[in-house]
Amino acid sequence: MRCSLLVVVAMTLAASAGARDRQSARGGAAIPRGSWNARLLQGERYVGAFRRARAVLERRPGLVQLRQDLPTVVIPDLHGRRDYLDAVLKTRDPATHRTYRELLRRGKVQVVCLGDVMHTEVRGILWRRGMPEAAMRKEMAESLGTLRRIAELKAAHPENFHLLRGNHDDVGPACEGPGCGLPRQIAQTRQYLGDAFGHSMVNELARLFAALPTAAAGKGFVASHSGPMFAVSKRQVERRADRALVSLARVRVPAFRQLRARMGGGSDGALQQVSRALGAAPGRDFYIHGHLWARPMTVKGQEVFFGHPKDRTFLRLDPAATMQPWSQLFEAGTGRAVPGR
Repeated sequence: MRCSLLVVVAMTLAASAGARDRQSARGGAAIPRGSWNARLLQGERYVGAFRRARAVLERRPGLVQLRQDLPTVVIPDLHGRRDYLDAVLKTRDPATHRTYRELLRRGKVQVVCLGDVMHTEVRGILWRRGMPEAAMRKEMAESLGTLRRIAELKAAHPENFHLLRGNHDDVGPACEGPGCGLPRQIAQTRQYLGDAFGHSMVNELARLFAALPTAAAGKGFVASHSGPMFAVSKRQVERRADRALVSLARVRVPAFRQLRARMGGGSDGALQQVSRALGAAPGRDFYIHGHLWARPMTVKGQEVFFGHPKDRTFLRLDPAATMQPWSQLFEAGTGRAVPGR
């Protein structure tokens, strides 16, 4: 009888703890079972994937050294478009006629995503006017769902699938109030996730984002989320130093304003300086980035940038080819070649 009573007490305490974990910081009411919030938390559906990916990322430096013998698929800003990522992986490679998903499983291709997984662009005006609850739920479902898919791919293919950090891949520095200077989308995301899921979710995301690499270097190119704002060293990129995060990813670290002011907002020749620091030949190799909207892709000298919310293109780089990279732009899903400009 005493044993049964202990079991009942333990189950009651566990249930109470679970309810507390689902508390909403807004009103203190427990999240109803079966609601969107409860489903998100159930069984660590998202958090477990984030932790597995982070366990891989934290063992690696902030500069990804890509293999020199494999073709590379470069995907620009995703912005919550999980279907876009899936369409790329379902596309058939023009050389092997196998899907990129199959080539990834076989270790025959490497994929680099240029960041900005969070925040869809279709609700941009709502961020400024005030995001309704239903729209915010959809926003977070799309963003977190895309991030979970990427986390699963990273854990399954740690050497061949990579996500570089973008300025939207952030839930803000560990501080509160106007002094943080967070962009509205990031500040509202941080507040919503903390209210809806508890600050443990915010902390999990913050640790995952902090573990993401800042840049990648491959045969004939280097890549980051954005074009360099000012010069950084290879060591700073490897260590994910604030200077590298600001210059190559535009991340709003606590030192963002001070760094940008100190550098005068940017420096001439930064792209060439960073290319050289990361092992590329500035006059020959290319610097590939997203961040700026360009349709379908723009090339200025050695700078290649692409990515637009209405485009679903990706870049395929073949280490054995002599063609320039902008002639190898393809449409996700169809595999149709797309000319650049």
